[in-house]
Amino acid sequence: PYLLAVFHFVPSPGMPVALEYEAQNGGKVRVRAESYAVDVSKRFVLAKGLEIFSPGGERVARVERALVTQDERGGTQVDVSGIILLLDRAPDGNFSINAILPKAPDQEGPDTAVFVKAEEVSLVYRDRTRGSVLELGATSNSATVIGAGDAWIAEGALAMRGIGNVPFKLVLG
Repeated sequence: PYLLAVFHFVPSPGMPVALEYEAQNGGKVRVRAESYAVDVSKRFVLAKGLEIFSPGGERVARVERALVTQDERGGTQVDVSGIILLLDRAPDGNFSINAILPKAPDQEGPDTAVFVKAEEVSLVYRDRTRGSVLELGATSNSATVIGAGDAWIAEGALAMRGIGNVPFKLVLG
């Protein structure tokens, strides 16, 4: 159902596409891709050169390639690679990711499983909660996220200059 809705929304596969959606805070988030493809019968959407811009216009993510597939039961697998992600912590302590999360739907649907595999990730963390700005960079060759509803697990390893490889496992819910 979701992939079919996307298919009807996007008019010209292989061409650039842009859209906006309302974030939780009411701001408009802009998403664009250099090209995309949709195959309803195989239940997939492929986007290349995907970029996400915050309501303030700052690019918070770039993904070279994103493939989203959906199984017959509604489970979703996302394979992404070539990721550049900015995680900004504002002076009030809020994270930039909060500004791009979509507004919650009016009614809840079933909790379907989501599996994300990310490769070639570059992360910039910028903390502006103190007087001076702290900026840290990290990379990851591979990380995974799996979850449904309120239960999520993310794991992988971050390579940080001067520190080395730091494995992580984050459990939410």
